[in-house]
Amino acid sequence: MFCSDIPPPVYLIFSNFTPHLLYYSHIPTAIISLILGIFVFSRNKNSITARLLFAIAILFSLWSFFDLILWTNVDSRIIMFYWSLINFVGMLVSAFTVYFAYAFLENKDTPFRFKLLFGALLSIYLILIPTKLNIPGFTLATCEAQQGIIRNYYYFLESFFSLWLLAYLIKKIKDSPRGVER
Repeated sequence: MFCSDIPPPVYLIFSNFTPHLLYYSHIPTAIISLILGIFVFSRNKNSITARLLFAIAILFSLWSFFDLILWTNVDSRIIMFYWSLINFVGMLVSAFTVYFAYAFLENKDTPFRFKLLFGALLSIYLILIPTKLNIPGFTLATCEAQQGIIRNYYYFLESFFSLWLLAYLIKKIKDSPRGVER
């Protein structure tokens, strides 16, 4: 099934019918994040924080590329495939950001129980990706995949990771020294 209002893109992402601002917002940020991730990783390959920052850069770049595909494509098969993956990649960015913050601020790896919790929460979503709970159909009028009820779980996890990060950072600020005594 193809959306007939625009022609297919060139190289999966380039279309004259896509707003140019979308390219300016996605491509440079993805390239800069990859360059930064590669630079930090190449300087300190054994550091957990360098590896995590590199992983976040790769995941963010993947998310940007998937988003461009969703904006430019007219083939429902391509749209459905990438639409089913983009939220999972977004959740991985969020989870790895929490992991990075802990590893960077504590200067040690995250406890195994946190990794197990994050892995279990993400695994539930991963298992449900190929089901009708994720994408029950396709709307030809808008050329978009229909989101299923699993999007509520996605919003829950995104909120959970954001609140976890916020609470952790507030705790670190409260626990930090107030300043130098004179």
